[in-house]
Amino acid sequence: MRRLVRNQKGQFVIIAAMLVALMMISLSPLLHEAATYYTHEPWEEYLSLIGGLELNSQRLTELSLVNYSQTGNQSILGGYLNQWQVDLSQIYPGRGMLLAYNLKNGTVGLHGTNIDYTSGLCRYWNQKSSYSSAKVQYGLDMASVGLTGYRYEVTVHLNLTILQVDTSNKQINVTVGQEEGLPVDNLGKNNFNVTSGSTSISITSVTQTYDPSNTLIYVIECGQSFSKPVDVIVVDQRGIVVVSRFS
Repeated sequence: MRRLVRNQKGQFVIIAAMLVALMMISLSPLLHEAATYYTHEPWEEYLSLIGGLELNSQRLTELSLVNYSQTGNQSILGGYLNQWQVDLSQIYPGRGMLLAYNLKNGTVGLHGTNIDYTSGLCRYWNQKSSYSSAKVQYGLDMASVGLTGYRYEVTVHLNLTILQVDTSNKQINVTVGQEEGLPVDNLGKNNFNVTSGSTSISITSVTQTYDPSNTLIYVIECGQSFSKPVDVIVVDQRGIVVVSRFS
């Protein structure tokens, strides 16, 4: 009986060892395949590529708004994006990359303002509160990594509001904002122009101050007398133009 028990224990150990060996043999190809796949698949490269495409789409949208705000060319954004699609297929052959875009048309709310886009662009000027704006929805598919349905949106916006015009003291107070709803805080004398009718008004200085609601205000000091209506033109560091009028 004792010999039988010892034999059964020995057989159990042998069988268990054989099962473990079979499992290791069965799993080896799968583990090797997984290790090889995750080792050699350039995931960081793909993430960097997608991030670069998003950044370039932001810059291309900005460039289009700069051109549109200066020239009024409503087709500029679509033209740039069509060319970019062609360029991407040539730069990344074999990736199965498809970049789609949708130029916004119709009214969209942004920071309490209803913006009426046409072909992804809008230029609403000659009001106390005026703006230039662009909005595009992008879609990215990349067959080489199985990426489908990746969507993101780009909005570029610059608004200029004339708060006060003091003709006696030759002073104009304005605010300048951007797409995030934050004030633009890096503007100086060279970023502004003032006109009254057909007369260009000289600017002696532009300073910044904050009102009680912590809103950044630009104080424009003019070097000569002027009368209303008065136009203030701002050009931000990107080159986007907005024209506001105070009657």
